[in-house]
Amino acid sequence: MTSYDRRAFALAYVEVLRPPLGALDSELDGYVPALSKYLKQLLDGLERLFELRLDRDGMPQRMGALFMLFHSTAVNHTEVPGWGFLEAGLLHTQLEEAGVHERVMADLERVSACNAQLRAAYLDVLESLLVAMLGERADRVVSEAELDAIGVSTIRPDPCDYDWDL
Repeated sequence: MTSYDRRAFALAYVEVLRPPLGALDSELDGYVPALSKYLKQLLDGLERLFELRLDRDGMPQRMGALFMLFHSTAVNHTEVPGWGFLEAGLLHTQLEEAGVHERVMADLERVSACNAQLRAAYLDVLESLLVAMLGERADRVVSEAELDAIGVSTIRPDPCDYDWDL
């Protein structure tokens, strides 16, 4: 069974902010809205059980500056770039033809490693800020059963269950 600590709480907030990757207008009547609804409901459930609303209105006034830093850090986490292609055969072919395939791929691997470190650092900051904002509830761990008891599903939508109109 999955449990949700303050790090998972921070990740739930980040996931609500992050736009779905590759969401096309033609996909919007299936998986993307289901995922968005699931993420928002999970965050709402965690906010209720941690007894902390992660928004400007729900934050105690003495924590306003901390929340501003929390929110901007979460936004920064979502904006760390990545690269990836569903089908990169043509790209690899052209890189090879240009004679730069190995060098570009090595550089992209370095970028990817740096981005992973940056995301981890942002998440560490978010978790530390939650310690301050949660106070005595900072070590709370929420169970799937607790979320289920308040009507929150912990089952993430499966993209394979949806028709994709591409």
